[in-house]
Amino acid sequence: MHACDDGAAMRHASGAASASRVAGTVVGAPPTPRRIDRDALLATKFRVPRPRADLLSRPRLLTRLDSTADRDLTLVSAPAGFGKTSLLIEWARGTHRRVGWVALDEDDNDPKRFWHYLVAAADLLRPGLDEALRSPLAEANQMTPEAIVTRVVNALVASATEFVLVLDDYHLIESAAVHQGVSLFLEHMPEGVHLVIAGRIDPPLSMARMRARGQIAEVRANDLRFTIDEASTLARDVWNLSLPDATIAALATRTEGWITVSTWLGSASGRFPTPRNSSIGSAAVHDTSLTT
Repeated sequence: MHACDDGAAMRHASGAASASRVAGTVVGAPPTPRRIDRDALLATKFRVPRPRADLLSRPRLLTRLDSTADRDLTLVSAPAGFGKTSLLIEWARGTHRRVGWVALDEDDNDPKRFWHYLVAAADLLRPGLDEALRSPLAEANQMTPEAIVTRVVNALVASATEFVLVLDDYHLIESAAVHQGVSLFLEHMPEGVHLVIAGRIDPPLSMARMRARGQIAEVRANDLRFTIDEASTLARDVWNLSLPDATIAALATRTEGWITVSTWLGSASGRFPTPRNSSIGSAAVHDTSLTT
């Protein structure tokens, strides 16, 4: 074959390939799925979890979450053991609002995986999102955060359903690309969409402007601490303990989280073993300074 014939053949092959791409099919490539493959996603990650059987209801905090859910962002930030997830589960299951949920883990530092789960959770509340975003999300790891967020926001604008999306355990996210994407999403979030981010530390997001505009509500460790009344309810109604009011008040004052309170009160009744190497086990419960 002559050189000119080779060039003509190459141009013909290139033109045919381009035509097949325009038509939506590439020879030898697998067909594009019609929807995001939910089978590749763990369904329990984007559904509101079941509450614990020994959950203590906290009406004062539930009311607060309901009253601030219209803000663009609600930040629930406190160390481990303060009941962040338990509170949000109770709120999500009891509120009149439509709530989506994503339970994050270390693997969600992959931008493609992160946005797949976020869209899957939102699609339960705004059906059709996964259909609209199947193509861009398939290439998420090759796209800039700006490009991803642009497509997600535009798809959300097309629907008028109001909802809240909870991102739990956000402290496990370390990816700069994911943080940048979430910051951009918050900055351009469409009307009717609200985000709740829960984690052990404050996320490295661009929130200064949102704080200045009053668009953020914050629930922190001091808010999550048990009041004396809540500790008393926990002891009597949840753990079925009969302790003097002074003992309950002392335990509530000296503890720093509801899980710790539960453990100590359980130790006091003998229902649970005192934690090893604890400076506040049964000895603290029997300390006369706590019961007088």
